[in-house]
Amino acid sequence: MASLLLNLSLYQPTLKCRQCSYVKTIVPHRYDADNPNELPWPVGLYMGPYDQIFIVDKMRDRVLLMAAQEDVYSNAIAGDTENSKTYDRLFCPTSVYYEEENYSLIIADAGNRRIIRWLFTEGSIRRRFKTWWKKTQCETLIEDIDCFGIAVDDRGFLYVVDSVKGQVTRWPLRGVSGLLKLGVHGKVVAGGNGCGNCSDQLNNPSYIVVDQDYSIIISDTGNHRIMIWFEGFSSGKTLAGGRGRGNKLDQLSSPQGITFDNFGRVYIADAGNSRVVRWTPGATEGEILVDSSASKDEFNQVTDPRDFAWDTEGHLYVADAKIGRILKFKIDDS
Repeated sequence: MASLLLNLSLYQPTLKCRQCSYVKTIVPHRYDADNPNELPWPVGLYMGPYDQIFIVDKMRDRVLLMAAQEDVYSNAIAGDTENSKTYDRLFCPTSVYYEEENYSLIIADAGNRRIIRWLFTEGSIRRRFKTWWKKTQCETLIEDIDCFGIAVDDRGFLYVVDSVKGQVTRWPLRGVSGLLKLGVHGKVVAGGNGCGNCSDQLNNPSYIVVDQDYSIIISDTGNHRIMIWFEGFSSGKTLAGGRGRGNKLDQLSSPQGITFDNFGRVYIADAGNSRVVRWTPGATEGEILVDSSASKDEFNQVTDPRDFAWDTEGHLYVADAKIGRILKFKIDDS
């Protein structure tokens, strides 16, 4: 499979790896409801410029920014702001994408059933983010949609997972502002045949990525499988799982986030099994990289993995939602 477009990260490492080793916890799991810097429920990650990670905090209805290499993170840059108005408040956001060309965030504002664009002052992008993010405008792009995962390809198309309808729709994004309307601008490119487990159906899909051939890779969460939908095809193909819910190496349980390396190996947040697994193209089963029993050290474990990001040094970041932390792993060459 071709390597991914850089819709989850601005960098994809070239890896020849056999195992995954814990490096450190970037955001600690201590949760204090009165501390705005705590992270109770991270569900989405996106790696931006200068190894800075956008973190979707679903429970606190906000997006945070973290300098990965410096282990420093900011207060909310979207949502959960003191001066926010009704129209620009987030409710249970799930995914984020950063548009570098116009200094904006595309956010799946799932609880409000909409996709929004959060625009910032031009020239905000700096290596140190302390003086960044001064919001200038918030606009709704898509409304009345049960959105979850989002991705953007290099042609400027936005892909949105509708978890209730069991489909993925594609929308023109580049050069577009204001409200997009389904039927005029949106096109169903995966699923859309009712919820089910057939090859042309999805069941409660969640996360999504798009590769350089514009194939769509989807976490078909309700069917416990990862699907690939080649552009223009009316049905998909199972990449991983699809053998019922379970914890065997050929099974998944409520898979969430997905990412790839340059060898086409898919990394899966197998949330229902509290593990991260990797599948090689053509394999009939995956390998466990880290799980809830990986070590006596609780920091070398995952409990509820949700999403991934890569930094420029080839480290893999994992959002562990239930514990409320971001873990950093090294994918070893040995």
